[in-house]
Amino acid sequence: MSITDELLVCINKWNNELYGEFTNLLLADNFSPKPISSKMPVEMVFWYDITNLYSLLYDCMPFFFRVSKFYFRSNIKFSSRNRTNIKSIIDILNGLNIISLDEKKNIINFTRAVNELRGCFCHNKKVIYFNTERINISFGECQDWAVFPHLQNMRKARFDYRFDYHKAYKIISAKCHEMMTIIGKAIDKFIIIGSLPDREEWANSIAAWYLSSEELAYRELRAYYSRKDNNKRLGDWIHSGLKKMSQVSGYSDADRLTFVEKRLDFVKDAILYSHPATPDKILPMFFKKYID
Repeated sequence: MSITDELLVCINKWNNELYGEFTNLLLADNFSPKPISSKMPVEMVFWYDITNLYSLLYDCMPFFFRVSKFYFRSNIKFSSRNRTNIKSIIDILNGLNIISLDEKKNIINFTRAVNELRGCFCHNKKVIYFNTERINISFGECQDWAVFPHLQNMRKARFDYRFDYHKAYKIISAKCHEMMTIIGKAIDKFIIIGSLPDREEWANSIAAWYLSSEELAYRELRAYYSRKDNNKRLGDWIHSGLKKMSQVSGYSDADRLTFVEKRLDFVKDAILYSHPATPDKILPMFFKKYID
């Protein structure tokens, strides 16, 4: 089983467990990994799995390990002195003693290491920018993580170097399994002990992501107006929707904060009473109330 296969099994299981118990919470949205053929060489499988891992962590469940602080295209924070700070899911689980501080650090270091490796494959990264320490912290120093010949010291023969993809794949696969095991046990415990205030914190974290993500806003506005306008003037509708969503100028600081808090509360409540609480279900409600 590839890393991607394990991720698909785990994410579907956890989302179904959360849906089944709470009907509304989710762990990851719309995970659609790049398919991996059994005929691929290990080098290709390695990079496809790294890319899929990044996609899951940073595109489908960023609210798990980091906080969306600002409302869409603005410098207005979701949290204020008048309301509880928004937390990442991992901080919520840590606060409930479901995930230990060491486990939290391991997961955060894992996400950073995946980000660093993916940057070598998907970006024009030079050797001087390659953060080996970030890789070693999560995956260990037993493997030379200079993953491309061009990341080797220029004094070495650039194309004589052979990165040991088999060894590296085993290391990352084992680490990924370890992280998935921690998260899986945490989900099981949360389902047992998670209270209504805990669920509201989780929903707040999702809501902040929904109301800060440019990608989600564009994707769901496109779907929303495609249903209404049959693709006629679709670009104009999307542009208008994005502009209306971001319009918070012309208010006092206090009014702007209230403006954003009301929108966050609306989306949070929609999440708590919707099944499933995915962007394609929640954001159209928001567009209908605040954009149309």
